[in-house]
Amino acid sequence: MALDNFSYLGTAVSYPIRIESGRVAVSTGIKVIEGSLTMILTTPVGTREMLPAFGCRLDELRWEPNDETLAALVKIYITEAVTRWEKRIKLL
Repeated sequence: MALDNFSYLGTAVSYPIRIESGRVAVSTGIKVIEGSLTMILTTPVGTREMLPAFGCRLDELRWEPNDETLAALVKIYITEAVTRWEKRIKLL
């Protein structure tokens, strides 16, 4: 299945937000999911006033040593965030 055949995923404002031809750009298909995942993973939990639980805890790991514990926490935090906030995909 070609990437263009994911039109059932809908249309959304592109992320990051940009202007094209004087209008807010939109994304369709698989690009909607890519934008959503980028938004989830780059938003620190607690930074959205109206939805404080939104985001991912990856920013908490910024200064941790690069070891097995860090790798495990990264996997846990990403799994938690994506499972909670992006219902259109299934993590394998």
